[in-house]
Amino acid sequence: MRDFPPAQERLLKVLSQDADNRAALFTLVRLELLKGSPQEALAHGRELHEKDPENQIYALLLANLYEQTGNFAEAAGIYGEVLAKNPQSLVAANNLAYYYAEHQASVENIAKAKELLEPYLDKYREEPVLMDTAAWVYYRAGEYDKALELLTGVEEKIKQVPEALYHLGMINKELGNREKALSYLQEALASEKFVAPKDAEAALQELQQ
Repeated sequence: MRDFPPAQERLLKVLSQDADNRAALFTLVRLELLKGSPQEALAHGRELHEKDPENQIYALLLANLYEQTGNFAEAAGIYGEVLAKNPQSLVAANNLAYYYAEHQASVENIAKAKELLEPYLDKYREEPVLMDTAAWVYYRAGEYDKALELLTGVEEKIKQVPEALYHLGMINKELGNREKALSYLQEALASEKFVAPKDAEAALQELQQ
């Protein structure tokens, strides 16, 4: 068992003597995550970002902490801020596009998501996270052939990711590939790590009829 309390006490002591010690605060964020305390990590992440709002690493860390605690709109706001300062941030572009596709899939937002991702699609065709995000964006746009095309070549890399299997299942369902859709959705829903959206269960039931 990891000995968290002494490590935490040491970090807090350092911060009591030097409240601006960002390295100690950054380590404390990671420690809280290891402890399984995401809310505490988020509080420290906010403090870290406030101390150095221009630091993109701290900003992206805070956005990730927001996501882990279910504060997706707040995370999207941070990604937007990062992109305003650094339009070339692939992480921020990918994650903001995914936010639009997953949580705010209006026609306008899907168009924004496409605009964010299109500069990277040719260069990073072997990058599974980016291709999965792009595929989901195009799925939301109703461009199912394009969505499946984007995942061609990275399927082996994403087979251990339940969310990606869910995406593959939904895309194949819309394309009429019943057996593939059924297989992908069953595998995704069998994972204990996957918090299944309602449409995943509904799609599986429809395919099983």
